[in-house]
Amino acid sequence: MPHSKKIATPATEQDLEWFQPRHYAGLENFTVLEWTRLVGDRLNIRRAVDGGCPGAVAGVFEILKKEPLKWLGSDVRYIGADHEANTATVKSMNLRRLGFLINELDTTQATGDDGYSRGDDDGDLWSDLTESPDAVVDEILATNSQSSFQRFAHVTVSLEFPRESIIEDFKTWLERELQRRGLPEPDKKNGNYMDKAKNQWIPHCAVQWYDLDLFERLTGLSVPSVFRWSSLFPGARYETLDSKKKKAANAATLLFSEDTYRVLRRLANDLPTAQAPD
Repeated sequence: MPHSKKIATPATEQDLEWFQPRHYAGLENFTVLEWTRLVGDRLNIRRAVDGGCPGAVAGVFEILKKEPLKWLGSDVRYIGADHEANTATVKSMNLRRLGFLINELDTTQATGDDGYSRGDDDGDLWSDLTESPDAVVDEILATNSQSSFQRFAHVTVSLEFPRESIIEDFKTWLERELQRRGLPEPDKKNGNYMDKAKNQWIPHCAVQWYDLDLFERLTGLSVPSVFRWSSLFPGARYETLDSKKKKAANAATLLFSEDTYRVLRRLANDLPTAQAPD
């Protein structure tokens, strides 16, 4: 079971030696893609803890404690092959992507419904294929709730038919697939998220607040109030501290939400291909 924040055992100074506010200084230079990865990493950790699998992410959190701005690999961004037909939403598949996809399918065969590997399967994808060669790739990927591939679709389009037929068929497929997945409509009125970072997330210490919160949830130890607020807002006057506490908690709640993550991910994917890391 996940640790509960109701356990009141206070963390010691030694327990909290890892938390160094200076290690968060690089947030000022973060791009949309970097914010996407940061939020995605922490949401994955939180899901594991809330899902009763804190041990699955304990090692990952140790890395985060040492390098809080390091990308932990939870987010997959697909830039596609270097092809003139690529667009912001449709990209030609490259061999690297195909390899990752095969590995993901292979791993998914050996995972449970919660997305965590059981280690009791040989993970032999090719043997499984002989039993169900017509299984739908995206339906298999959907069985792993933690898979970053779930927000992509993998289809084959025949180019030998008239353009009108292809477009009409794709519209039909798209409507049915969106309905099957139950995805929300994209948030088109999202504002400038880099302004949000500059004016809310960074000055209100949303990332630092959330990391201390994750520490409490993972360890069952409580961060002493004096340590928390003196670390986040050193030198703050007592009469302004209550306001800062509320703003920090609110900023963290808004930043580390599925809605914010979804918008950040879409904004990052809309960047020109030339700006996207491989």
